[in-house]
Amino acid sequence: MSMQNVKRAGFAALLAGALLLVPADPVTAQAKLPGGVTSRLKKITGYLDKTVERLKSGSTSRNDLDRAIEALAEIRKSYPDAAAHADVAAAEKRIAEVEASLGGAAGAKEKAKADQAATAAASEQVLVGWAEKLGAFKADACDMAKGGFGLPTEDVDQLLKNRARYEEAKAVLAEFLATGLNKDDHHALRQAEYDIRTAIVNYEESRARIPAMAVQKVDEALAWFAGRTGDALKTNLDKSQYERIVTLVDNSNRLFPGTPEVEALNARKGELDRKMEEADQSILKNRRMLPDQFAGPDAEELKAMARTVVEKAAPGAKILRVHITSPQWQQEAAIEWTDTTRTALQHRVTEYVNAQVAVEQGEGALCYTLHLNKDTVGGAKKPLTGHIMHKDRLLRENIP
Repeated sequence: MSMQNVKRAGFAALLAGALLLVPADPVTAQAKLPGGVTSRLKKITGYLDKTVERLKSGSTSRNDLDRAIEALAEIRKSYPDAAAHADVAAAEKRIAEVEASLGGAAGAKEKAKADQAATAAASEQVLVGWAEKLGAFKADACDMAKGGFGLPTEDVDQLLKNRARYEEAKAVLAEFLATGLNKDDHHALRQAEYDIRTAIVNYEESRARIPAMAVQKVDEALAWFAGRTGDALKTNLDKSQYERIVTLVDNSNRLFPGTPEVEALNARKGELDRKMEEADQSILKNRRMLPDQFAGPDAEELKAMARTVVEKAAPGAKILRVHITSPQWQQEAAIEWTDTTRTALQHRVTEYVNAQVAVEQGEGALCYTLHLNKDTVGGAKKPLTGHIMHKDRLLRENIP
């Protein structure tokens, strides 16, 4: 070896020794990580990125975070010398930060869920409270029930008695509607709202039925008057029909006093009254007592009985005339029960005649029509008796 080459070899040896004595740069030393560490750090980054991305969309799933924690634990276990590496420390720090964010989000989510549950419970309580308030007016026959007004009826006194409850129910329903609550949000509320509406409708229909019936009956009566011909012109509306009309019109006025509909009904009723008065005057002008045509030996006994019956019904009345209007006794026979217990039967034979008695009344008169009869029951004859069937006005000049 030449002297020059010997000098170069000695310098290289001195340089190598010097490099061994100088400490290595920390960054350069830590940059050299095993492949198993770098691959796991890469996975940790991916896991954390997925967790953060899901967190942005509202998910608080820990699955990927737990995988990152597990990967970090594997580094510490399998590569303890790399545990202090800056990249490992940075991964550990980021895991802690993401876990803290996830925990905060999960806590907020649980709180929101709890708040929502509390709000839902409060809302349900409101709905249940309204269900109870409305349901109290369900139609019910119990005397103490608020919903008694909601049972269909034609009893006007009952309708008037229940009017206050009806008005109260309407006010409660209006109050509920003003809240804007949806009845379908709770099954009990849906049923209660249906029940109170049904009760209100039942009351209103029951009440409206009275004037509607009154209008119908008045119109039917006026139509009957307009359609009379021939002998029907000498007749008037049946008394029972007129009495029904009077009751319906009176009740309509009690239920709907002063309303335009009832005032119109009253006017129609006034027209009917005029028609009936006109018919009465025409009938009265032509009304006569039926002829006295009984020729039997007991005619005076029958007339005396007729007088007695009328004097009992109209004490102090001045009797003007008595007619036995049946030409002879008529007879009917029947097998009937002796009383309401229906334990025994009897054979009854009834003989009867009709009579009329004219009685003075002011400047006019009344004509009573009577039924006189005597019974034979089981062979035993009963005394003569009688009763008034009806009475009608009569002009004095029409009494024979």
